[in-house]
Amino acid sequence: MVNTRAPGTVQTPTDSVDAFWARNELIPFLMTVFRNRAGYSTWKHSNWERSIKIAEQNIDRIPFYEDFPSTIERLRLSLTNPCVLTPEELTKFSRLADGPVQVVVSIFVRHMICHGKYELHSLGVNPSPDFPRNQESAPDHAKAPDWKETEEVQRRIGALTMKGQSK
Repeated sequence: MVNTRAPGTVQTPTDSVDAFWARNELIPFLMTVFRNRAGYSTWKHSNWERSIKIAEQNIDRIPFYEDFPSTIERLRLSLTNPCVLTPEELTKFSRLADGPVQVVVSIFVRHMICHGKYELHSLGVNPSPDFPRNQESAPDHAKAPDWKETEEVQRRIGALTMKGQSK
């Protein structure tokens, strides 16, 4: 059987948000990316569920009309790892990422309802394998950090901090 799904999607469209997907992909993703946004750091699952219900009821009123899988991926990256986006993508998607949270929720919900589920939380900060990024030709400011190098620096800082506290 031929796989005819759009890249990034994992199921066909539906009339409402799949509760399992919302609980395991969308809500953990939202809790992660908006944990430092004023007013959202204390939000629980129930708050996000309410926001998702509002989005379901208003999917025809979203002021952003694109919801291709590649658009959803770039919005996801603008929230998790904007350094991998091009300057043009940053300009377009940072307005959404920095804008009202309900609009972001609504865009993800509309995509799920109209086109099917999309991996959000499970991809972490990495680009989707369905939409690889060309890091070799990207300018230095757009390259993702070397996470192993970052972890090593954090380990060294932690060791220095511990050494300073023992004096």
